[in-house]
Amino acid sequence: GKGKKGKGKGKGKGKGGKGGKQAAKQAGAAAGSAKPSKPATAYMQFCMERRPSLTAELRALHGPSFSQTQVMSRLGAEWKGLGEAEKARLARAAKAAKSAAAAAAGTLTKGKAGSPAKPAVKARTAFQLFANETKPRVERLCKAARAAAAASA
Repeated sequence: GKGKKGKGKGKGKGKGGKGGKQAAKQAGAAAGSAKPSKPATAYMQFCMERRPSLTAELRALHGPSFSQTQVMSRLGAEWKGLGEAEKARLARAAKAAKSAAAAAAGTLTKGKAGSPAKPAVKARTAFQLFANETKPRVERLCKAARAAAAASA
């Protein structure tokens, strides 16, 4: 047969098991992942400041029908209506957090926001060393073969 009856395609997603990305995420967190989190953007700074009070307001207003979706929708709407001066203040705070994170990591950011600079040159493999040694000889042989082919044509 082609497997047991009643089993889905996903491995480890049965009762009580965590599968896929969630399990990997938890395993990384448990192992003390060395990768630091990205610094908060201006919008995230706003959310961190506003979320606790907004959650309390909406929880009191909606009671048992309260959901985090309402909080997120309202945060987005408030962000859109936020004044330029307040957004500028939050952007400065985000920029300071970003530079502090870069200084703590000891790297300059380059490419995508928050991504660390590439490490220095990696150690060369045996094949790379071999290829670098033989490249001039192979180029000379190819040049001679092209010249011979052009002469005979």
